[in-house]
Amino acid sequence: MQTTFTDIEFTYTYTVTKSNDSTYTFNLYYEIPYRNLYFYKAEERFYNRHELLCQIFHKQTLISGEIFTKSIYVDNYEQTMQTQLKYRDHVQLTFTLPSTKISSLNAVVDFQDRHSSNQANYQFKFNLPDLYTPILFYTNENINPTHTYQQATLKNDTLNLKMTIYHSQLHTCSLFITKYDEIVDATPRAFRRRIKTKPHIVFRDYLPVQEKINLADESFSQQNQTKITYQLPLTKLNDFGAGRYHLKITGYDANDKILFSALDSFMIAPSRFENDKVYLEMVNQLMYIATESEMKRLKQIPVAQRESAWYAFWKTYDPTPTTEINEREVEYFQRINYCIDNFSKGDYGYRSQRARVYMKYGPADFIETRPFEQNSRPLEIWYYYTINRKFIFIDYNGFGEYVLYQESQI
Repeated sequence: MQTTFTDIEFTYTYTVTKSNDSTYTFNLYYEIPYRNLYFYKAEERFYNRHELLCQIFHKQTLISGEIFTKSIYVDNYEQTMQTQLKYRDHVQLTFTLPSTKISSLNAVVDFQDRHSSNQANYQFKFNLPDLYTPILFYTNENINPTHTYQQATLKNDTLNLKMTIYHSQLHTCSLFITKYDEIVDATPRAFRRRIKTKPHIVFRDYLPVQEKINLADESFSQQNQTKITYQLPLTKLNDFGAGRYHLKITGYDANDKILFSALDSFMIAPSRFENDKVYLEMVNQLMYIATESEMKRLKQIPVAQRESAWYAFWKTYDPTPTTEINEREVEYFQRINYCIDNFSKGDYGYRSQRARVYMKYGPADFIETRPFEQNSRPLEIWYYYTINRKFIFIDYNGFGEYVLYQESQI
């Protein structure tokens, strides 16, 4: 199982199941934030269409391939820009191998947004299942391709696992979850070779083995499919904190002989309010809306009180305080993220002078770009027609740092 990220935050995982010795089904599960998709207005709703080209090869020979077209409709523009909203779907290819001696294949996945330049390409190798399929991770009822769970929502989240086992003698399965903790090393830092870790089991259980499903194919008559599902309320891991957890599922026959061991891992991400580095950077990013004294107070608040203080600060800017989403906060950090993504190459990201204008006025109606020429420096001219303003930014050094021509304009 594999998880991959790109600049457009397209995330995927996959699993492969078999129907007989030569017929298999490849399932690709993916998710992408709405804000990484281009939506256009169609009557009273907003519409997106994207394509996935999935191909499976054995060496240079195409085994199977198909183009899948997906359509998304949302009711309003705000939904298309919310970072927490993601589109989840999956595609499926069923194929027959030319030889039963083949043990691995190559997959190529191309993502293309039909109405923007957002695209991505992935190539990876996968093994065909022998005794068991890869473990699928769910968060509650949704596939979780990142294998990541948020510490802040553990009390409402459930780790769901699913896999298929191909062994006629399977009787029981055990599950062990292990976490590695760093050991404090008294050796002077200059002489340390590596960080020492100590594994300890944080959870163990037996998995219920469901009724076996006999396959119809005669060549498969001696083997059965056993569907394994398991649910673990993540509150049971709450005391062990954030970090990477290692998962081991072991199958046994009726005599307790080990038939297989499947290994995987998942991550519990720390709350943004408990991670000092993340929290302090969040406070620093309030520079366009908070006073210095407000930022200083937020930085000095004890860890246990950070979350409540943060929401109390943003409550004063919430245009719809009776709803769960603070639209002002969402918009603010969308602009911050835009500045980081677009003004960091040679410049100062959300601290740059272009960011100062962008944070106050939002995206310009039109940007005139003049690249480097022999007798002039690179510059950008931002036009805001609705307020009858324009801002001129000049790259005096030629390294990408654009300075406002007349700072008093802001």
